[in-house]
Amino acid sequence: MTRHGWPDPDRQWWQGAQPHGPLPYGHAGKTIGQWGCTVCSLAAAARLAGATAGASPEWLQARAMRPEAGVWAPGSSLAVLPALARAADLTCPDVGDAWSVRATKKRPAMTVREISVCICDTIDHHGLTAPVGFGWLHVDYTGDDVGEHWILAYAYDDKHIYCYDSAVAGIVKLSRKTLTGAAQWGPVKRRYRVVRGYPLGV
Repeated sequence: MTRHGWPDPDRQWWQGAQPHGPLPYGHAGKTIGQWGCTVCSLAAAARLAGATAGASPEWLQARAMRPEAGVWAPGSSLAVLPALARAADLTCPDVGDAWSVRATKKRPAMTVREISVCICDTIDHHGLTAPVGFGWLHVDYTGDDVGEHWILAYAYDDKHIYCYDSAVAGIVKLSRKTLTGAAQWGPVKRRYRVVRGYPLGV
C-alpha cells in the first residue's frame, strides 16, 4: 500500500510537556497544556515543512503572543485560528472558508467524502506532486458535532489518513471513508470524528 505525503514528525510533543506546557495560551489564564493542541500541531507542520528549523510550540507561542500577530484579543484565550497558522509562516484561509460538516455563511455543509478528498488534495494533490500542505483538523469526541480538539493530517494511504496528535504525543489514524478514528488519552479511549478543518500551505 503506497503512502503519500510527509514523513512522520521527528518531534511528537505532548502538549503538557516542559517547557511549553505551562506557558500561557492567550490572555485568559489558559495554558498550552490545557488548550495548546493548536500550537503543537502548527509547530509540527512548520517543522515538517522546513519553514523554520527547530520549530517548537514555545517558538510559535512567542510569535503568536505579539500584538501585531492579531491572534488573541485582550483578555481572551480564544485564538483567531487562521492568524495563529499564519504566525507559523503557513498559509491558511479565513474562518468562513474552512471545511465543515455544517453550513457557513460562505459555503454549504460538506460531506465526509468531500472533506476527505480535500485533505488528500491539500497534502500532495493526490500523489501528483511532492508534499505541499497539511490538513488542520478539528475533531469531535463528545458527539455534539462542535469539535473539541485539533490534530494535523500530514500523510495518507488507500485506507487511512495519518495525523499528529499532541494529546497522545503520537500518531493517530483516521479512516479515509468515515474520517473517524480512536485515540488513547491515558486511561480514556476517545473516538474522533472530523467536523471541521483548514488547508495549510507551505
